[in-house]
Amino acid sequence: MSPLADGLTWLPSSFPQGFSVLFARNLEPRRLLELMGCEQDSFEVMDRDDAEELQQEDPEGRSVLRAGSVGEWAFAVQSWGAHVLESEALDDVRAVTETVVVVSTETVPWFAYAKDGRTLCSFDPGLPDLRDGSDPDILLAHLDASGLRVGGQESNVPPVTAMLELAERAFGLGLPRRVIEQDELLAGLAEATP
Repeated sequence: MSPLADGLTWLPSSFPQGFSVLFARNLEPRRLLELMGCEQDSFEVMDRDDAEELQQEDPEGRSVLRAGSVGEWAFAVQSWGAHVLESEALDDVRAVTETVVVVSTETVPWFAYAKDGRTLCSFDPGLPDLRDGSDPDILLAHLDASGLRVGGQESNVPPVTAMLELAERAFGLGLPRRVIEQDELLAGLAEATP
């Protein structure tokens, strides 16, 4: 079974309190963590339980990001938080490669696609008509096919699920569920933003 066979739509059930994932094309996981602001001396290999425990107990409130790769995409995953949206992390990564971001926290659901140093399309999946970016319609055909209805149409697909289906459909993205939930990955600590 291909690691991509797991897709992304399992993420909300595995991370009911929220998650964020940044995908970066043709980048090494270590370099992705560096670009996202992780401190070099904080790198270590850890599983999800250890990463979540560290994030809860870190006295400085830093974000714990775990990184790996699937095919030509590196990824950085965070439980609960959205460091990628709360810092310059997205700007720093998109400056060097194509990126896709999917976020679903208790307060923020968000999708962003960037290439050539600029955000082409970003939006709240609950409000897909309010897209931003330099080419907000670039994924229009994929939005509708994924269940993200535009033009006031009703959808029977939950917005976050539709957003994840969009990332699968438009970019062929997926994560191996067992690896994310149980295996050790390279992890790093990123400073909290003031």
